[in-house]
Amino acid sequence: MNNASYKLRKKFISVLIVNIAVVMLMSGCGGHKSNKGAGDKGKNVFSNLTKDSNKDNKSSDTDIDNTDSNGNDTDNSDNDTGNKGTNNNDTDNMDSKTDTEPVNIEQELLKQRGIDFDKSDYPTFTGGEGIVDTDSVFGSSAFYKYTNSNYNMISGGKIYEVNLEAKLSNGQNCRLVGTLPEDGEIISCKLEYDGQGLEVEYRNHHNYKLTSTSAAGPFTAKQIDTAQYPMFTKVYRYQSDGKTLEDCTEAYMNLDKYYQDSYPNIVFMNGKIGIVESKQNFFDENSAGRIYFDGEWREFIGYDIDTSVMGNETPIRLFNSNIVMTNCAFYEIIYAKRPVLTPDKDTYKNQDGSYAQYLPCYGSMHHMKLRKIELLSNYYDDVRNICSTGVITKDYKILPIKEIMGDRYSYDSFFYDWSLDEADNYENQSNNVSN
Repeated sequence: MNNASYKLRKKFISVLIVNIAVVMLMSGCGGHKSNKGAGDKGKNVFSNLTKDSNKDNKSSDTDIDNTDSNGNDTDNSDNDTGNKGTNNNDTDNMDSKTDTEPVNIEQELLKQRGIDFDKSDYPTFTGGEGIVDTDSVFGSSAFYKYTNSNYNMISGGKIYEVNLEAKLSNGQNCRLVGTLPEDGEIISCKLEYDGQGLEVEYRNHHNYKLTSTSAAGPFTAKQIDTAQYPMFTKVYRYQSDGKTLEDCTEAYMNLDKYYQDSYPNIVFMNGKIGIVESKQNFFDENSAGRIYFDGEWREFIGYDIDTSVMGNETPIRLFNSNIVMTNCAFYEIIYAKRPVLTPDKDTYKNQDGSYAQYLPCYGSMHHMKLRKIELLSNYYDDVRNICSTGVITKDYKILPIKEIMGDRYSYDSFFYDWSLDEADNYENQSNNVSN
């Protein structure tokens, strides 16, 4: 076989091998990566192989005998293909951390800020590994920035001193400082600022007040006489006529959770989310304006929040005072209508149009609903806990809550979205509030 024929056969085999490789890639041979972002990388590799194949095919058509006058081989097609494989700029560009899809909330926030994932500036919560979970309850003083910015967390029957912004004396953000007086399910828990007071009520309605001079302890526990100081004296609900009250105290004493961090207070009961507000009684119909005065001590009227947006999901936990965690997603409790600041100056009517004998009147002054928090819901499994200033992730990163919820967010109040209002509903704005 002469030299020219040999080179022609060699060139033909080379082109055939490349074309077979292209067909295999197009048919999915050689394995598949399911990771996010892998599709683009595969596309770039396929594009480069196709270009190389076309180049080889073009050479085979126009330059069959690549020899000089001395019979030396001058075919550089193999070198060209090799250079393509080692200088694939398109594939290299995909390695940039902000070009890949985020896999957690931290990366989502970093991408929004234009920061590479491996250059994160979010701090890590140390000392709480294996301790912090969705049941942990943080004190709220981190938001207020009191002089002593250390505060408390209750988790697993223990009391911890915490500071999310600075290290404690042990060099970590969390340390054990006490133990609760009982084991068991806690249905209501209040942690006051600077660790000066904790109050917990258990499923058996044993109630304890724990006091200390600081968040570092030690804590002195005193049991509260719940016969004298019950969680509720009375809780009423409106009957179907919208004006008559029904005593539902026993049902509310068996609620799932009672959250007292904001007003009105939030309750979880029988898979529903509700509100309890202090009952007020009408005083004098003949006075200037309709005047209402507080009812008996710890006497409430209860009603439900509009939770239709969450469908059949089950509420699990309320973080801060306004973020609901269900078994599937996260929601914010917001005002569906502007709440009234000065009820004693307004006229309230029952469902049938008669004057209201009690406040809150039927339907209440606070019309609440839920709005889905998309970012938290999209990364549901990445949320370990939420406190007044931050979201603690699965890998214990502390993410500023205002980067997730927006600058208007406050942990202890409800937001009103003015866009919900009709143009003709802006009367008497001085009597209404928006956070």
